[in-house]
Amino acid sequence: MFVHGMSHGAWCWELVQARLDRAGHATLAVDLPGHGRRAHERRRASVGGYARAVADAMSLAGFSRAIVVGHSMGGIVIPKVAELVPARARWMTDLPVGDLRVTGALARLTPQPLRPWVERVDMQRFYAMSVPRTYVRCLGDAAIIPAKAAEYAARLGVTPIDLDCAHGPMLSEPDALVRILETL
Repeated sequence: MFVHGMSHGAWCWELVQARLDRAGHATLAVDLPGHGRRAHERRRASVGGYARAVADAMSLAGFSRAIVVGHSMGGIVIPKVAELVPARARWMTDLPVGDLRVTGALARLTPQPLRPWVERVDMQRFYAMSVPRTYVRCLGDAAIIPAKAAEYAARLGVTPIDLDCAHGPMLSEPDALVRILETL
């Protein structure tokens, strides 16, 4: 994964990529917001925006692991990329590196809009309703750790049903998840 420097674009890596591609390596270079073919996105230009652009490009390409190379200003961006990319891969730690379910999922992930994360949601009416509730807790989950999941289940007034998997049982344990769903 190649990250260009100030005033450059993905184009600056073409000679290096060509040589690595010929040697059988998968390479990717991205234009950062405000640069190259994305020059019109100047308002999105920030270190955080750059890092998100790189992490998003990696996900869309199906890269769950990569060597990230930065030129000049790109050296400031790559540590932030390293902070973002493991967050995406940590949801599927129960699947082998390179597994098609992982690379396929990473290629389909999209950037998460911020508003739903910061929006206050009033749940009083829901909690007052008498509707059936179930909570499936993933014991290997690094995104919602089991202790926190137990709190969420308790808030619903239920005992969680445990699965020995990471955050995405629909990918790593679809049969076990279907068995649970069929009992509801």
